[in-house]
Amino acid sequence: MEENHETNFPARIISPGIAIGNALLVIEPFPESNRTQKLNVAAEIKRFQRQVDHIAAELSELFQKISNEIDSKDAAIIETQVMILTDVEFRKKVLNLIAEEFLSVDAAVERVMQHAYEKLAASQNDYMRARADDFLDLSRYFKRQSWEWHGALLNNINNDTVLIVSEFYPSMILACNKRDSIKGIVAEKGVPISHAAILARSFGLPVVVGYTNNKINIGAPVIIDGLKGAIVVNPTSRTIDSYQNRSNAIQIDKAEIKKITNVPAITSDGTRIVLGANIERLDELPLIHPKEIDEIGLLRSEFLFMYDQDDFPAFRKQVQWYRKAVSYLKDKPVVIRILDIGGDKFLPYLTIARQGNPYLGLRAHRVFRFHPEILETQLSAILQASEFGRVKILYPMINTLEELDFLNNILSKLKKENDRPLEIGMMVETPASVFMIRELLPKVDFVSIGTNDLVQYALTVDRNNEDVMDYYQPMNPVIVRMIHEVVSAAAESGKPVTLCGEIAADPIWTPLLIGMGIRSLSMTPAAILPVKKRLISLDLKACTKLADAVLVASYEKDIRQLLENFN
Repeated sequence: MEENHETNFPARIISPGIAIGNALLVIEPFPESNRTQKLNVAAEIKRFQRQVDHIAAELSELFQKISNEIDSKDAAIIETQVMILTDVEFRKKVLNLIAEEFLSVDAAVERVMQHAYEKLAASQNDYMRARADDFLDLSRYFKRQSWEWHGALLNNINNDTVLIVSEFYPSMILACNKRDSIKGIVAEKGVPISHAAILARSFGLPVVVGYTNNKINIGAPVIIDGLKGAIVVNPTSRTIDSYQNRSNAIQIDKAEIKKITNVPAITSDGTRIVLGANIERLDELPLIHPKEIDEIGLLRSEFLFMYDQDDFPAFRKQVQWYRKAVSYLKDKPVVIRILDIGGDKFLPYLTIARQGNPYLGLRAHRVFRFHPEILETQLSAILQASEFGRVKILYPMINTLEELDFLNNILSKLKKENDRPLEIGMMVETPASVFMIRELLPKVDFVSIGTNDLVQYALTVDRNNEDVMDYYQPMNPVIVRMIHEVVSAAAESGKPVTLCGEIAADPIWTPLLIGMGIRSLSMTPAAILPVKKRLISLDLKACTKLADAVLVASYEKDIRQLLENFN
């Protein structure tokens, strides 16, 4: 590659945005810290106590900042690490290794963290495996702190810089956030659902994956295009000016978006669209204002069961949960999806035999056939909470009439004791539910299309596996035609359809979804205003014409081009 020749490389977007700077390679792994008999134990203990208090205080400050200014859900990532650092047993184990085995702070912390990591990483529970990364990352955090206290690399960055790394971690994102000169990160590997990715998006730090060795020289000018998914190396002055103008426009756009907060979600030709919020925890409620949304389109109840629970929550506690959500929205609907465990979501206190393929094993209502009391308690609590507002119940992972009958029969028995008006809906997230949609629709009041799982099951691709991410294609013709089939069948039955997958949160999809007949979208709270901004500029006739063109396309790249070129 010629030194001054502009070159473009494809990249996968982890955190959107545009970054312009000079490339700086961050080398991993860190130098090993070895055991030594010459270690000054007293000095090392003092260093550990000073360092652990410093990191805990730094993370606590960051936790408050994220909670107050950005996203309380993202703050939970930091809160977990603070809890680890302040744990008495953790500190005791590290101090013992320093005093008895003459390990340095870095080596002692690494051993304790590695042991905890290996224990959790071996768990069948994907949630627990995700927690394992918190321990591993804290070990790296200590080493980075040691570097920084000795005039580390990141402290000496004064010019606009793009970091080139093998992997990115929460501690790296936190370090970058403190330095305005670090504009973005190019990594060899990483996935959009990691804690580090979530933090990067919260801070607005552009991150892409797509770099391999020897493609970027140290000090070379680099542009991260976190909007289209590209890395530009040695850009021309014209290219830099173009991207700088785009970056400035994005900042202006963010300010403009805030002005439409109270504007109704209506297209330019008067078509009303329902906009809802997807939430996982009740502490996300402050992120949405009842006047800004039409409903909570998806309350993923399983996360209430997963966080801060050591046993199944009692009936009264669940009533309190659902009542809080319902009361917050007052007279607007709250769609509560019943407990959807299995796949990549497990409860630490529920023992399930090891599954060869968890996504195809005991999941959602299949668990209830062995433990119907779990569902009965939850449905009873939802019925009770419906006294305080409008509630809809959503069934996940429905494939057959038998499965739907099983759940409806349990609900019918409970309604004999507490008969409240409730709408019942089902998720459409498997090919089976698409093919059976016309038979399933008469038994529900509405349907909600979950494209995250639909893409995974229809295209037989694990959406959490980095090696096959290129095959995870929401714009694949198969997926678009499946969505259209469900929307068409629901229209014939007079049943409303909501789309609540990740594509609902991407404005590039908005005209196609509306053109196919979808009139209700539910998404992460942060995406509501950008989607509304796109929506209010759309004309239904143009959107319908776009949908007609997309539905006859045979290649994913053709659909992508149609969406990208739509004005």
